[in-house]
Amino acid sequence: MAYQTINPYSEKLLKSFKEHTDAQLEAILAKAEETYENDWSLSSLAARKAIDQPNLQPARGTAM
Repeated sequence: MAYQTINPYSEKLLKSFKEHTDAQLEAILAKAEETYENDWSLSSLAARKAIDQPNLQPARGTAM
């Protein structure tokens, strides 16, 4: 069974995700750790903010 993201307010299905094998999950986690250690953690706060800011969505339409 695929993992699903459901909006708790509307109960609308937002997205389904395929399941991963243990090996796939280990590879994904290893890549995430490598990226954090060798890139993200070495970046300035301003650089990280520039990457994150477009992805942040205000809760319930309020301004940030």
